[in-house]
Amino acid sequence: YILGESVNLTANFGRPVQVTGTPTIALTLDSGPENATYDPIASNVANGTLVFRYRVGVDDEDIDGIAAATTITLNGGSITDAFGNQAITSFAPVNTLGINVDGDVPDIANFTTPAAGVYSSGQTLAFSVKFDQAVNVANGNDNLTIPLTIGSTALNAAYVRGSGTDTLVFETPALNNSHFTSTGISIGQITGTNNTVTIQDLNGNNGTLSYPTPPDGSGVVINRIGPNVTASADDTYILGESVNLTANFGRPVQ
Repeated sequence: YILGESVNLTANFGRPVQVTGTPTIALTLDSGPENATYDPIASNVANGTLVFRYRVGVDDEDIDGIAAATTITLNGGSITDAFGNQAITSFAPVNTLGINVDGDVPDIANFTTPAAGVYSSGQTLAFSVKFDQAVNVANGNDNLTIPLTIGSTALNAAYVRGSGTDTLVFETPALNNSHFTSTGISIGQITGTNNTVTIQDLNGNNGTLSYPTPPDGSGVVINRIGPNVTASADDTYILGESVNLTANFGRPVQ
């Protein structure tokens, strides 16, 4: 059972009962004590069936079967029959060894940007997103991307591999002459189709995609401005003639 799902314990008294207050059944998880709480909507007091519900919370965890108490705790309430007789609230042990709990959602532990340096047209930029546990990319690649801003140009780094491990890799297409910056790149939040992202742990909990610290792309320089210099044609230049050297920067300069 993952985050938000419910584990139900059903107590059948065999005849109509009346319930006051909020009775509970204590549970023990690896992560600590919890309670399954009487749910009047799911219960049917007319036939004596009471449902006690525990909803998996954040960081709840049990990998070898939860344990349930063998008595209903009334918490100041009551369970009686139609004549006011108090119900017996103890019961035989319930087999819960097969009920495991995983409320530990995957979080991003580390985000790795390309090494600081100068990148040129034809190269790509790769980014690694490391989670604190193995994750799956649901629905294929789900068009997962990391939006980048290079100077004034937008470019996406697309998911390329890593599903089933704790590290997902994103990579841009080959850079071209329209991509240039000497002041670094800006890195946005992971996004997917229709702005939804389905990165889940191996049990199906959706991942938390907030970066632990803002990614720093300030050291990534792309197509730093520099000239291609050509000279006048080969010849012998005489008195008064000029030899020209032409610097072509490939884009507007000031």
